[in-house]
Amino acid sequence: MNKWIIAACALSALFLGFYFGQRNTPVAEHSQEKIMPTDRAVVEKAIPVITLTPLSPTATPKTFQIPSSPEIERRIQALNPSVRSMIEKNKLMDYFQRLAPQFPEDESGNNLLLMTTFLELHERARTDESKLVDVKIKELEANPDEAMLALGIVMQRMGHHFPEEKQYMLQFVAKLDVPDEEKAELLVAEAKRPFDSSEASGKARFNPSMALFVLGNLYQGKEKHLYPILRDILVAHKEHPEIQKIVLHEYGRFDSARSQELYRELGFAP
Repeated sequence: MNKWIIAACALSALFLGFYFGQRNTPVAEHSQEKIMPTDRAVVEKAIPVITLTPLSPTATPKTFQIPSSPEIERRIQALNPSVRSMIEKNKLMDYFQRLAPQFPEDESGNNLLLMTTFLELHERARTDESKLVDVKIKELEANPDEAMLALGIVMQRMGHHFPEEKQYMLQFVAKLDVPDEEKAELLVAEAKRPFDSSEASGKARFNPSMALFVLGNLYQGKEKHLYPILRDILVAHKEHPEIQKIVLHEYGRFDSARSQELYRELGFAP
């Protein structure tokens, strides 16, 4: 996996197209539980802006050690010979085996798995790998309901592992032609997913803000629906002030005044 800049939450430039064509359908109001300031030290004053930057055209081979299992062997045997050849040529087999258990064994799950496996190579225009990713994206878009079901399973299984891959898939949700309520349900669940202390210090700490980023684009023009969701997200991460700060920074794109107000309420004001 490329050494993407953590502060930038680097993802492929191809994701930018995923934010268009979204509808503005409100979801149910969320709870307004009081957000209690934390006494834990705040380690950063400046929170980096989440930007989407191109991946390097020279992807670093994955080098995970994966124990064999019947499921993984079954997934490998089911690969199209040409696809398997591409995986082996790019030294991605270990990576594929590590990813495989996170994805359901149905058509949409397999499409998501292959799309994710070759994601770093998608920038290599007109290559077989790039064309394969395009095909998988189109197949997922053609079956949005099944793709959403598969994504829900993937999000649950991944937890906070594979953060860069998860952040890509959070953005991919916006492109699917399903009701906005379904998109919001998945995105809110991810934004509120609990962290343990080890997860909160890595790239996964940007997962909640990425989910909020996509929600904000979903509710363009109706940001009032975003505020109660934001408060729920902050409550969910009250043990992790750095994550709260990143989320508030992202929310500032939609409502700077309220973002600053909550920043002070949580005791983050300089």
